[in-house]
Amino acid sequence: MTELFHKLPRNVITIFSGRNLLYHAVAIILTMIIVMSGFDWSYYVSTRGDAFIRFARPAIRLGTIMPLLSILILLIVGEASKNRRIITTAWALGQAALLGYCISCCYKAFTGRIPPPFRGFRMSNIQSPFYQCSRFCIFVF
Repeated sequence: MTELFHKLPRNVITIFSGRNLLYHAVAIILTMIIVMSGFDWSYYVSTRGDAFIRFARPAIRLGTIMPLLSILILLIVGEASKNRRIITTAWALGQAALLGYCISCCYKAFTGRIPPPFRGFRMSNIQSPFYQCSRFCIFVF
């Protein structure tokens, strides 16, 4: 389990340095444009129909479970075959997933992008005040 945090500080610094900073800036600006233009809300509303949800449900489920399942499979295969390279790859993928989630949640707090609703929680137009997003991300962490 400690391998999940191997070189974590160095990797975080790498994520926020050099050319990667430009990528972050572009992603933030594009997200703000998409949210403020209303395209984000239009897309959300257009994908709420029963036919779309039935069609997309398998992709949503696979997209949710496959990243975690693939890491677990790699760990099992690596341990069974005593292949250090596969084990290291699995932990590196786990760290990347964790860092990606944390960065995404933090950026959503600052750009006004709210994550999809949970069961029983109805959402209005997602162009709501940014503080609601930051409160949600604090709750998640």
